[in-house]
Amino acid sequence: MTTPRFDTHEAISNFVQGGFTPEQAEAIIKFEKAKDESGLVTKSDLAQVEYKLEKKITKLEHKTENGLAALRQEIADTKIWILKVMFGQAALIVGLLKILEQSK
Repeated sequence: MTTPRFDTHEAISNFVQGGFTPEQAEAIIKFEKAKDESGLVTKSDLAQVEYKLEKKITKLEHKTENGLAALRQEIADTKIWILKVMFGQAALIVGLLKILEQSK
């Protein structure tokens, strides 16, 4: 993150022109300079973070779409397998019933 530039001489001059004594102006400037501004971000910083987040979101969207497609295919395959098992069971039941009929 970049720190914005601050012209202390100009600021002191502006305070003095506004009616402050040079000592008051310097005290205000010292106070301002002592503030911890390390957590501040610039528009450029935000734009970089936004770009990175958009890339990650796009990547996650593609992964989700691919995962959903694979899941849909797996569900379709499972349905086909269930139908095969059901037909197999039906054929087995019919065959057993015929065997039982013949044994009477």
